[in-house]
Amino acid sequence: MSRKTRTIYNAEFKDDAVKLVINQGYKIEEAADRLGVSKSALGKWVRSKKIEKSDSGFSFPEKEELVQLRKALKRAKMERDIFKKAAQDQL
Repeated sequence: MSRKTRTIYNAEFKDDAVKLVINQGYKIEEAADRLGVSKSALGKWVRSKKIEKSDSGFSFPEKEELVQLRKALKRAKMERDIFKKAAQDQL
């Protein structure tokens, strides 16, 4: 009798796998087969994300968008500060 070794996946891999199902519209079975992951594991990851979504009030795509918008805002503020400093130096 052989024992199966348990594969441990990092958070980034799990997030990408869940995105295939939630954002890209893949069926759990299809995504699991393509990624070489068990269907039950991927199903648990998806359910976990959906529960997490309902707890925070934001959906998974909304959270991603929020992170992107915050990065863009930070960059815009830095650029504004650079232009502001350059304008003051010319006076």
